[in-house]
Amino acid sequence: AKKYNASLQYLKELNQLKSDKLKPGQKIIISKKIVFLNDKEKTSEEKGLSTKEVFPFTNVEKTFFNLEKRYAALLKQKSNNIKDWKELLNEYRRIYLLYPNSKVSPSALLRTAEIYYRLYFLTKSKAYLDEAIKKYKFIISQYSEQKEAEESFYRLILIYKTILKKPSIAQKLTEEFKKRYPNSKFLSALQDEKKTAQFLKTEKFSKITKIDYLSGQDFTRIIIQANGTFEYKSGIIKGDNPRIYVDIFPAIRSSELPDQIEIKDSHLRRIRTGQFDPKTVRIVVDLNSLVNYKIFKLEEKAKLVLDIIGEKAPTDKEYIDLARQFGLGVKTIVIDPGHGGKDPGAIGPNRLKEKDVVLKIAKLLKQKLEKNLNVKVYLTRSSDVFLPLLKRPAIANSKKADLFISIHLNASPDRKAKGIETYYLNFTTDPEAMRVAALENQASDKSLSDLQDLIKAILANTKLNESRILAEKVQTELVRTLSRYYSGIEDRGVKCAPFLVLVGAQMPAILVEASFITNPLEARRLKSPKYLDKIAEGIYRGIKAYIDSLKFPNSSSYGS
Repeated sequence: AKKYNASLQYLKELNQLKSDKLKPGQKIIISKKIVFLNDKEKTSEEKGLSTKEVFPFTNVEKTFFNLEKRYAALLKQKSNNIKDWKELLNEYRRIYLLYPNSKVSPSALLRTAEIYYRLYFLTKSKAYLDEAIKKYKFIISQYSEQKEAEESFYRLILIYKTILKKPSIAQKLTEEFKKRYPNSKFLSALQDEKKTAQFLKTEKFSKITKIDYLSGQDFTRIIIQANGTFEYKSGIIKGDNPRIYVDIFPAIRSSELPDQIEIKDSHLRRIRTGQFDPKTVRIVVDLNSLVNYKIFKLEEKAKLVLDIIGEKAPTDKEYIDLARQFGLGVKTIVIDPGHGGKDPGAIGPNRLKEKDVVLKIAKLLKQKLEKNLNVKVYLTRSSDVFLPLLKRPAIANSKKADLFISIHLNASPDRKAKGIETYYLNFTTDPEAMRVAALENQASDKSLSDLQDLIKAILANTKLNESRILAEKVQTELVRTLSRYYSGIEDRGVKCAPFLVLVGAQMPAILVEASFITNPLEARRLKSPKYLDKIAEGIYRGIKAYIDSLKFPNSSSYGS
């Protein structure tokens, strides 16, 4: 041991020995030195030491320090990935289970308690909090002389005081804590409200600032706005008067948020809000009837969207098949002029604003549809007002529309880009389609790819095929109509992309990019009433062609 500069304590830890005594025939490792810091990581003082003078870390200790790096990285990322935290938890557990006498074992135990505590906040499962409490108590009983026991005591007091709301137990623990650790740095922290609040802030709390809704006879879209990231879970309480509850965490309720919002539609009565516990806001929707509901989160915009379908709403699964088989027509159409109000949309080189042009096209299209087809037509906006993207398809749902047409103008940094393209809702790997979607969604490309809940909502859409057929009809007729009167009309085809304005629509829904407002020639044409009329004419003809196809079950376009 002297030859290899190994102390008695080092030998015990290296061989996992519980006592100083050895037995005849027992094999022990005398030295397995590992210099944890490489030359680049050493301080100037460490570089002057010989290998023997550097503290010889064991494999267990090196494993622990590597885990600490991972732990610090997850904290820095503010990770809410439950899988990552569980994997790290198991690695820490392995250390103290396999090497209980290692000097890093108490620290590994403390980390498991902290991760259990974090998992409680991420999942709202009390089982995780119970595990954290068990681990803190175990550290106190088994490692009472270690600094980890002191910290475990402090954290245990805070849990009983702030989360479990058991002041008598918290007070009893505090008195015992003072006796054991009269000079503890945590004593002042227990009296510090800011530090107590910091203990609760394992994750940064979001504030639920606003609840908006749009409701019809049998459809309601509720939009919950927060000022930061959050997690959520939802469920149904069944009965004669069913309820949907949504728990949002870690979150606090804004003082401006009403306790309840009365709606009183045939399928929905009211929305109630409350602070369920110190870190959870609960929203309850009281219903008269319920067929189904969907919920999805928009991470980048810190919004939670809840779509509720009542008994009289069509479930729509076989709607199109029936429409084609029985020749059912389209009776109601909702036209959505993009942007508006504070959102001008794209702006052309002649200072023409997208919001103004598309409103004119929408009004012309409405006139043509009502004049030539026996349909009701609604506009999502009929003046220069701002309307959130998520409300637009909700309007179509509440009107029980058979078709939803959103009208926009394209834009590109390439002034030569021109032409017509029509979109339906789906995900895409096409960079150009992603660019257009990001432009209309007012979000980054990264946020589009990160919207996992949005993916689920899109995949749940049962109108993808029918929306594609509608898009093909409109694209064909729009290009054909404009080409009769104008030269150089470019057909950019039918594409799919994740447009927020189409998410949740319960009917075939498309988005038309009628021209490029950034192209000098097309921008000049967009100032002409005649050009706008021909755009409206082309879209009208496409809608008519689609409606006609519903009357013929064996239409060649169906399922093509």
